[in-house]
Amino acid sequence: MPRSVKFLLLFLALALPGLIYVFLKTFGRNEFDVPALYQEGVVPAMQECPGPYAVPYAVPDSMLGSLRWRPGVPSAIVFNPATVRTAIDRLNNEFRDGEFNLMEVPDSLVNKAVCALLLQPDANVVVIDTGQRIRGYYDAADRDETDRLILELKIILKKY
Repeated sequence: MPRSVKFLLLFLALALPGLIYVFLKTFGRNEFDVPALYQEGVVPAMQECPGPYAVPYAVPDSMLGSLRWRPGVPSAIVFNPATVRTAIDRLNNEFRDGEFNLMEVPDSLVNKAVCALLLQPDANVVVIDTGQRIRGYYDAADRDETDRLILELKIILKKY
């Protein structure tokens, strides 16, 4: 192979990744999103919970007020906190005070909260955003789920 062809191939092999990098940095956006749930409606409604639910669904003010919700701050609502104390400690270590609101559901409000938050059977943590929309359900007793919870909270807070 002629020397000039080798030089051209070497130049392309070295320059092409750099050009792709510059192109992506200039024109690309690397953002993630945690979609809000139930924006098209709540289907099916839980049998033991009264309906109908509003569309798009947002957690009612009455429920959040009972849990001492702070408006303007994303929140993680924990059911049965004694069983997930390790996950709660990890959340407290991962985030600064005030970045998000960690609320524990008292036993007296569990039934009402299950209906208002549309709690999934295998979940014990629900994340809501500043618009009172549900962003996710997590089983904080599972380490992988706790990792996903932390990651998705960072995405919601735009801290990635």
